[in-house]
Amino acid sequence: MDLRGYARNFLASPLGLGTAAAAALVAFGTWQIAGWIAGLVAGSAAYIAANALALATGLGPKAAAREAERRMANDNREALAVARASRDRLATLRVADADVSKAVSLCALRASAYLAACEKSGVRDPRADHAVEDCVHLVALYLEELDDASTEKRYDLADDAPFADAKSRVLAALAERAALLDRAALDAAGGHAPVDRMAAREELR
Repeated sequence: MDLRGYARNFLASPLGLGTAAAAALVAFGTWQIAGWIAGLVAGSAAYIAANALALATGLGPKAAAREAERRMANDNREALAVARASRDRLATLRVADADVSKAVSLCALRASAYLAACEKSGVRDPRADHAVEDCVHLVALYLEELDDASTEKRYDLADDAPFADAKSRVLAALAERAALLDRAALDAAGGHAPVDRMAAREELR
């Protein structure tokens, strides 16, 4: 953690907030007795001294590390909640084409495995989070193209926005996302496939 990160996390930690509150009390008390200039000087000195003491004793870095972990855990929860909502949306999509429908189901399955691994391990992969969202957008693009093509055919309209090879391109993109999610799930689970983890357990017997 660099100095900038330390300062940001320490100041947001309970210890950092406590030192700020204590310095404010010193400043207010001194101001009441000796005026606002003396209060400002006393408060600043108390704040600097308290922060220096926290840094010297190691309490400051520990508080900053805990705050950084708290922030990371909160960010992870928010990101996974978005990914979970995308997974749920993906699982409810219905596509008439059998090939695309199968690809969508596979992506939803891979996304579920990834999310389960993240919940168990406490880690996540931002690329995988985006991949789940991408799957929903890709299917939406495909369905939109089908709808446009149907409208153009029904009313004998020209295709003003050609989407050549829509099915094959969407299938390729979905397969890529499914592979990424599969890899991310394995990484979150420790980098080993279920058969490897089972073999390891058997060796420990």
